[in-house]
Amino acid sequence: MIKKILFVDLFSPRGHYNFNSIYLRAINNIPGVSVDVLFVEGFLEGMGLDKTMYVNSFVFNKYESRKTDLIHKLFWRWHQMARLRYCKKLVRKNKYDFVFFSTFDELTFSLFGILKKNVMAVYHQDSNHLLGSSLVLKSMRSIAKKVKIISLNKAYSELMETEGIRNTFVPHGFIPAKPEENNGNRSIFVPINDAIDFDLVHKLVSASFSDLLVRLNVTMTIKNIPGLPLNLPNIRVTERYIPAEEYKRLFATSELILLPYDRNEYRYRTSAMLFEAIANQKYVAIPTAEAFMSLKNSEDTGMFMYDSVEDIYQYVHNLFGGKKITSPQYEGIMSENGISVITNTIMMLMDEKQ
Repeated sequence: MIKKILFVDLFSPRGHYNFNSIYLRAINNIPGVSVDVLFVEGFLEGMGLDKTMYVNSFVFNKYESRKTDLIHKLFWRWHQMARLRYCKKLVRKNKYDFVFFSTFDELTFSLFGILKKNVMAVYHQDSNHLLGSSLVLKSMRSIAKKVKIISLNKAYSELMETEGIRNTFVPHGFIPAKPEENNGNRSIFVPINDAIDFDLVHKLVSASFSDLLVRLNVTMTIKNIPGLPLNLPNIRVTERYIPAEEYKRLFATSELILLPYDRNEYRYRTSAMLFEAIANQKYVAIPTAEAFMSLKNSEDTGMFMYDSVEDIYQYVHNLFGGKKITSPQYEGIMSENGISVITNTIMMLMDEKQ
């Protein structure tokens, strides 16, 4: 008998294109399932997902951000509640056996996200966010009683267990079976999402950094944002949205993944692209944002935290200007293809009684 699954991303940020693709591929590897998807309007088109990966697609209306912080939070949560009500409507109408949320907000989810169905949900937030509010902690404990929670970080997973929040740890990302050759030309990939430090990116993409890359025989690929110069040597500015296969190729062929995040945006959230870089055993440069500090392990050799553009210049010079680059080491790196790890975990959760 076919099991019907509704796959939902309540937020649908552009940074989740590859994240959702990975999980949808993993779910589609489960025998006897039929998948429908529910994203914010326009997300599926930007994602470039193969239409064989889902049967039906549904959309949420876009949410336009308000300027003041308080009004933004109130309207944002109101939209989250409206989206969860729409989810419940679809579940009742189409009689899904399972609902999979690839992200969620604890407060609205604890009040409106408990469906009378088997529910799985991926938790992206960090320990500071979880422990920084008694209301968030209480909400997560309530959610965990009725929802099968997936955690992307082992340390966070263990912390949640100690706080009475049952969850399952699944390393995010996948290791390409046969990474492509770079033909001797070292490379940097700079993915862009909606929470980047725009000033830092504009300072970085400059004639002086281009000169450094030329001297080091390094090419940098960066997704375009308004105002970037387009003709600098050794800096390739791509279209705003990179198709999934091109994104995978860039990850496979780049030695360094540079994530120019806004520190304020990442005080209490983790990064799917950071986990992908770690899972693919790539060097990764990230800002010294609060959420990333607990991810840094003394045994890790590939994670660099920067405070300024000058720090990035120096790190690139040190990384590419010395000896031949070897793959960095990370604690707890997956030893097998990540897609199969996710598939097997979801199959286990589907069979497990809550």
